Amino acid sequence: MESTTDFVINNPKIKTVIIYNDIGGRKLADAGKRQRRLYVAPKWNSTYVDILNGFKSYYVVIEMPKIDPNSMFAKYFASCAIVYEESSGYIPARVYDCKNAITVK
Repeated sequence: MESTTDFVINNPKIKTVIIYNDIGGRKLADAGKRQRRLYVAPKWNSTYVDILNGFKSYYVVIEMPKIDPNSMFAKYFASCAIVYEESSGYIPARVYDCKNAITVK
């Protein structure tokens, strides 16, 4: 989803992003926009609570694999504003502005 990463790279408001599953991470790192990656796995949930609550900025989520709609990640992203969205048919890609996101527990 080239246009999703291009949107981030060309948007001066977006300084850095956390990238779900690191899809597009290399291109964003080369542009100096990659903060870190986010792997959605239950064994890492306690680690990611601190990361989600501490990074109230932009996230790139290309849903491969799909995020469980009942997970804390789905609830967190649902509380963020979508600033860019596209789809390749079955795979949605979104850039979220999470400055006003909920606090996860």
